[in-house]
Amino acid sequence: QAIADEAIRRWSAAGLSAGQIDRLHSVRVLIADLPGLELGRAEGDAITLDADAAGHGWFVDPTPGDDAEFGPAADPGAAGRMDLLSAVSHELGHILGLDDVAQGTVMGSTLGTGVRRTPTDAVLTEDLDWRLI
Repeated sequence: QAIADEAIRRWSAAGLSAGQIDRLHSVRVLIADLPGLELGRAEGDAITLDADAAGHGWFVDPTPGDDAEFGPAADPGAAGRMDLLSAVSHELGHILGLDDVAQGTVMGSTLGTGVRRTPTDAVLTEDLDWRLI
């Protein structure tokens, strides 16, 4: 729950409306064995996450509001795993109506191990302004 709450907080800080935030709070998170290298999927009012992060394992950040594990003193556990906060943030973006876009953003179509991608004002300006009014 702490990861989902932090993902919603970061989307909110990027400038979502109260209605958009309310929608994200109603999303259910499910766990399943997704095919191939698929980390997550958004459908309706739910996101489904792969049980083992496509074989890489999840980095479940004990302090999701702090990105220090991805800075100069990177956490070795984070380096070899998929960041759960990034995946949840990405799938919440799909719930909001966003499509996959250029790599290096929260809505990039792939995520590498040891990488954190979260919402930014740039994502909002480019995508949400015209899709979610």
